[in-house]
Amino acid sequence: MKNLIRLVSRIEPQLADYLDEECQHFFELIRSGQVSTQEEAMNAMYSGPRKRKKLSELKNRLIQQICRSVLSHPWQYSSPTQQAYIECWRNLASIKVLIAKDHGAKSLDIILATLRMARKYDLHRIVAELSQELHYHYYIIENHEAKGRKYRKLMEQEKLLASIEDEVKSRTTEALYLKNASRANTPELRKKLSMLCEQFAPYFKYQSVSINHHIWNVHIFLAYFQHDYQSVNDICQQAIQFMQERKIDRSFIFRYKLIPAQLILGQYDQARQNIKLAIAHIRKGEYSWSVFTYYRLLIELHDGQYQQAYHLYLAANSVHQVSRALKEQWKIVKGYMAFLIRNGRITLEGGGLPHYRKLIESVPLFAQDKQGNNINIIILQLLLNIGHNNDTLIDRAEAIKRYIDRHLRSRELIRARTFIEMMLKIPRYRFHYQAVMRHTASDLKRLRNRPLRLTQNQDIEIIPYVELWNIVLHILSKHSDRRLGRKRKLS
Repeated sequence: MKNLIRLVSRIEPQLADYLDEECQHFFELIRSGQVSTQEEAMNAMYSGPRKRKKLSELKNRLIQQICRSVLSHPWQYSSPTQQAYIECWRNLASIKVLIAKDHGAKSLDIILATLRMARKYDLHRIVAELSQELHYHYYIIENHEAKGRKYRKLMEQEKLLASIEDEVKSRTTEALYLKNASRANTPELRKKLSMLCEQFAPYFKYQSVSINHHIWNVHIFLAYFQHDYQSVNDICQQAIQFMQERKIDRSFIFRYKLIPAQLILGQYDQARQNIKLAIAHIRKGEYSWSVFTYYRLLIELHDGQYQQAYHLYLAANSVHQVSRALKEQWKIVKGYMAFLIRNGRITLEGGGLPHYRKLIESVPLFAQDKQGNNINIIILQLLLNIGHNNDTLIDRAEAIKRYIDRHLRSRELIRARTFIEMMLKIPRYRFHYQAVMRHTASDLKRLRNRPLRLTQNQDIEIIPYVELWNIVLHILSKHSDRRLGRKRKLS
């Protein structure tokens, strides 16, 4: 059921028009989020006996109808490359059907037209398949030896390129599996990626976008693990330029990988332009749109443009989020927006945010993810309670201290650990502005001297810690002034 929900949530809602009535109803229930489990789906669609069997048959029928609808009515193409890719594979399927019905000779024009398109876009497997059919056609049907040899040579060349592409893709996939499984930037993983870069280097000579696409990804992952963000920038720009020269637009993934590097390098204007180009053909509300909007919001927060970040948050918040991970990410962003509003960095517009205490209660103290989002959740808990509910901050300080001692020991997470330790010194020194300033001075110096980094376990800081600490000190200063004012009144 989980995979069906993921499929339905990602494809065009207009495809529902091509489903039968029962499948259409089921499709709409899934898209609207009214059913999210097998049990909910059975109860929503059927009553009485045999519910499980009926639902199983309905799921299979829905999948079949979706597949036929996608082939017959493909969604709006986001680029000429995507259009060529879809049309080539669809044409190849049609050609195979015609050949199976002994109409291969009649499909010659379709084969030749599809071959030209597939060669232009480096679709090696399709070119090899079509060349094989032409090799047979010119030798057996037309007795044309020269053309038969020509397409045999092309077939062998493209089969070689297709096999290289398969090799690069499979070995890259295995390396990325190790990355995800280890969840750590280990020397072994860096050595593995470095070795792949060396072994794949000779394949650049083929000037194939399809092959280079995977090789560039390995280089980018290695550069990120080495915290070499300028190299990430250079590799992504090289890939984008190469594809522009070939007029094959598969640059989307490289623009996506480029943005975090530009953000860390402080190239905010370039990152904004990059996002603008990346989402030019993405409909509002799609998963990719949400991801790029999130990065754009981070750019504004890092650049100190808090009001603009708030506008982006409102735009994203008005759109249904497909991914559960993104929903959680936007909840955290919502907390940061509330924090900035409460402390005068953002002017509230419209209804906006819920009651502040309810917002605090809605943010868990810890999530299942022991690093990643948990870092932002812990920091958000500390931020939301400071100056608002200091007793809660005092109560939670010890639990947070135990947590960071256990889970934030890695050098990769030293900035997050340092900032959280600075925040924990606030209740330790009883929210006294001067005392906190004095006892966190060395920590602040370490933060300034240690550059912002990105690892697979730690998302980019939502607001850079140095800037965030300046806001925290401002809150403490106001808190100290109010406390001093009350003492004067009492005296």
